[in-house]
Amino acid sequence: MQCNRKTAIWASLAFGAGLALYALDGPADYSPPTSRVVRGLGETINAVIYALGEVGAASVFFVIGVVMAGLSALLCPSSRQRGEIRRG
Repeated sequence: MQCNRKTAIWASLAFGAGLALYALDGPADYSPPTSRVVRGLGETINAVIYALGEVGAASVFFVIGVVMAGLSALLCPSSRQRGEIRRG
């Protein structure tokens, strides 16, 4: 299985930015969840928002996205490295 480095980085940054925008919108009201996973993730996000405030939580979520992007860049070889691996 191959890893696309650019896609992995952009997906990580988008994930962090999406959570940051969600945090800036404020804690979500509780509604009947579709599954336990959604309820658990929502409660975790709301707890971070309550603990750090909207701007603090948005900052933390964005930093998490940047860290995930960095890890993705380290784990996924670039296309140049993949070419060298195939030839070598």
